[in-house]
Amino acid sequence: MFGKYIEQQTIALGALHQSCLIIENIAWNGEYSINNLETLINSILKIDSASIEDIYGEVFNLKNGFNHLRDELTNVSNNSETKKYFKSLINLSFSLDHRNEIINHIQDSIKKYNEYISINDPSTIEKSRKLSSLYINTLSKIEPRIVVTGDNKYLTVEDNASIIRTSLFAGLRAVYLWKQYGGNRLKLFFYKSQIKKQIDTYINN
Repeated sequence: MFGKYIEQQTIALGALHQSCLIIENIAWNGEYSINNLETLINSILKIDSASIEDIYGEVFNLKNGFNHLRDELTNVSNNSETKKYFKSLINLSFSLDHRNEIINHIQDSIKKYNEYISINDPSTIEKSRKLSSLYINTLSKIEPRIVVTGDNKYLTVEDNASIIRTSLFAGLRAVYLWKQYGGNRLKLFFYKSQIKKQIDTYINN
């Protein structure tokens, strides 16, 4: 199955790493790319898309995530924080699998918010605030909760906290897509070279 879906798994992994990067950068530096954030927000809102390519749009939108993923696979980077969030989001996905009431609530809330967006066209930050609120009311109630480390100077800024929660939300979405296309940690270990080759294809095209 892996060989059949290597492109889709690589996209999901790139999105997952991009989510983790945004979390780390804003937690420690208060910095983020509005375009990268918009890509992640769209991935949460597109719950009825037929393909992962439609969910993320142009693969160039995930360039930062792909570069970081490649660095991790080639041992150029050994970012313990990214690995921590990666593992935590995978664990959260397994816990969420047993909470159908939360899954249904999230799906219903996103459908309603998509209707609101079609009429009101909120800004990226406004979308982030809304998704952050949904995260607080649903995913943050699942144990063990994901703890984000960083500089309190940035963590205590309300919009920064919203972006972090939104990025966690998007990271979880990427985990589910990765698993949907047959991904797991064992395959990630054994098929590093194929993933790196696919990353190069996406970045260089």
